[in-house]
Parts: sequence; structure tokens; C-alpha cells
Amino acid sequence: MKIGVLTYHYSKNNYGAVLQTFASVFLLKKLGLDPTVLDLRPKEDRLDNRNVKSKILKAIRGDKKFDKFRKNYMKFTTPLFTYEDCKKQNAFFDTFYAGSDQIWRPVMAKDRLYRYFFDFVDDDKDKISYAASFGTHIWEGTEKDTAKISNLLKRFKAVSVREDSGIKICENEFNVNATHVLDPTFLLNQDDYNMIIKDTGKKIKNQPKYIGLYLLDDIKGEGMIPKKVQEQKGLATKNIYSETLKILNYNFFRYNEVGEWLQGIKNAEIVITDSYHCVIFSIIFQKEFICVINERKGVSRIESLLKMLGLENRMYSKNDLSVELNNPPIDYTAVSKKLDQQKEESLRYLKAALNLNL
Repeated sequence: MKIGVLTYHYSKNNYGAVLQTFASVFLLKKLGLDPTVLDLRPKEDRLDNRNVKSKILKAIRGDKKFDKFRKNYMKFTTPLFTYEDCKKQNAFFDTFYAGSDQIWRPVMAKDRLYRYFFDFVDDDKDKISYAASFGTHIWEGTEKDTAKISNLLKRFKAVSVREDSGIKICENEFNVNATHVLDPTFLLNQDDYNMIIKDTGKKIKNQPKYIGLYLLDDIKGEGMIPKKVQEQKGLATKNIYSETLKILNYNFFRYNEVGEWLQGIKNAEIVITDSYHCVIFSIIFQKEFICVINERKGVSRIESLLKMLGLENRMYSKNDLSVELNNPPIDYTAVSKKLDQQKEESLRYLKAALNLNL
């Protein structure tokens, strides 16, 4: 079965985006299918690639590291910019798969919103969503969007969402039943991600213990929570996603490879993050972590996940200094038990949606 996968694979320098895409593709391959990522891109990217200054900045930042990762682990269509580009893909695929990430959040999808609801896919093609997310607990679309998407979703063979709030949105806004499933990154195991670390991570010997930082809204880790954790642990902090490159007396952030980012989480004593997928990989590698709430990036997805696993006490607002590290460590035996049950149910859903033998 040839499957076209549509998701946020192309978010610039976004580890969560490329890894959740990898997870979907890798999982579908494990199930004996032939997945290809639909290379849907924002219109501005076509112009951006012609800009010399932009090309230089991308080279300094290390954008090619993400391109390399995509090339090594995933297969793509040609770049798709328009509805007509997408429409032509009907000739190549039997089934279309939407998800995961915040693909159904209007503020994120912008003028591509309807593409993520498969407005370009023919009626006779199977359409499913896996762990699609609205990003927040409320629907942010217009009345026009609601009417259009209600009709589009009714063409889906199976609809699943990543947050429990997404079930209510589907029912209340679109009159469609949805299933709550895990983010695809959870359906792989440590060994699958260790493969990436082995391929792209750096060999590290006798590295001092450190606090791993991945804070999207506090790049340098200068906030109150990192400082308090540093005082309590007596350890240095380390940015797990970039190194500083000095050019002509200017400091530039140069992004680490995907394997190095995973390795930074795996080897940390404790992780401080405001990133949904960094929380997920902290859990996968069974690390102690602190989740700093980032309202701008969407809170409901993290709340839904941590509530399901009984880890709500790991969430803090950025100004909350009640962080105490003397509490009992995370009971990963109990967490793994809950996760295993959710994995089994999520995989059962996916197999049924794809007409695979259960």
C-alpha cells in the first residue's frame, strides 16, 4: 500500500516536527507499507530560497543538518506549493495519512489549512488522521472554516486526535467522532532512537553531569526556573540543541544534528523544557524533567499527555519558584505500564484504519 503522509515535516529547525514525521514513516514501514511524505511547503519558502542573504544565514545556522536527516530517513514527493500540486498526488497513492502535530490549528496551517483536511484528495481514496492536533482546547477557526472542514472530515475513513480536547472539538464543531491516540513518537522504542544517535550523535567520553535545556522562549536559559534548578542540583546547564559559532565578532546559534539533540536529552541528569516533544523524549529515555508552560505554543497538548501519565506535577509556569527537586523521582515503572496500554490501543486503531490484519 502506497501512503501519502501529510504533516509538519518542514518546520524550520524543529526537532519535534522532523522526529514525529520520522516516527510515522518508520512505523508505517514496520507495518509493511510504503510511505512517502507529501512535501507541502509554505508559499514564502519558494521566494526564500532565491534570497542570497537567507541562504547564507541557513548555512551558518546549520539548516542542512535537518535536510540531511530527512534525506537519510524519509522519502519525499517533489515540493508542493499549490492546491493543483497536491491534487496531482492522487495518481501516486492509495491512502492519505494526516498527522501528527498541530496540523489542524489555523494559526499554524494558515492558507494551507484545508490541505491538512485533504481537500485535494479524491473521494474514492482512503483518508485517515493519526494523532492530529488542534493545538489548544478550543477551535480557533472561522465559521467558514468550520463549515468547510465539517464536510471534509466526513470524508475520512477514520479520525484520531492527539489530545482528549480534540475529541470534543470534533464532536461539537464538526459533528464527527474521533479517537484519542498517542503521538507517533511514542510508538517507537528507545532502540529506534538510539539508531539515530549512533548515526548522527557525537561520541562522548567522561562528560560532566549537566542540566539539559531546551527552552523555545528562553534560549539562553536565563529564566528563574533554570537558575533555581541549577542552585539545587549544583550542576552546569547545557543547551542541548545548539552550539555558539563566532563569525566576525558576532555570535550565531548553530543547531545540533537531530541525533545530537536526542543524545543531549538521553545523557542529561534532568531536562528543563517548554517543548511538547522534548517532554515526550524525556519520558521515552526515562529522564527527570521539568516542563515550563509555554502558552504561546499551546498548553492543552502537554496537559493532556501529562494528565494521562499522572505527571501533572512536572508542569510549572515560568515564574513559579515552587520547584523542589527533593520530591520522589518519577516512577517510570508506573508510567511505562500506562504507556504500554495506550501504545497497544493506538496501534490497534492504526492497523484497523489501514485495513491491516490485527
